Amino acid sequence: MIETFKRHKPQFFFRTLNITGTLSLPEGHDRAMPGDLIYGATVHFYHPVALEVGLPFAVRQSEQTIGAEMITEVLN
Repeated sequence: MIETFKRHKPQFFFRTLNITGTLSLPEGHDRAMPGDLIYGATVHFYHPVALEVGLPFAVRQSEQTIGAEMITEVLN
């Protein structure tokens, strides 16, 4: 389950990159359960990262994969 907490800082894995960030679910969603499809989530990374649309990534917390996603838009 993915829940948004102010102190929640999951790890994001892109190919060989592991980076910490924050995840914001779209308005009207305070959590995502297994099997849910959530469109419009926003991720903010603590360091600059080279990304491209279509790049898949995993979201991990405490040695567990809690989400698998794909870049659909890169915001500056």
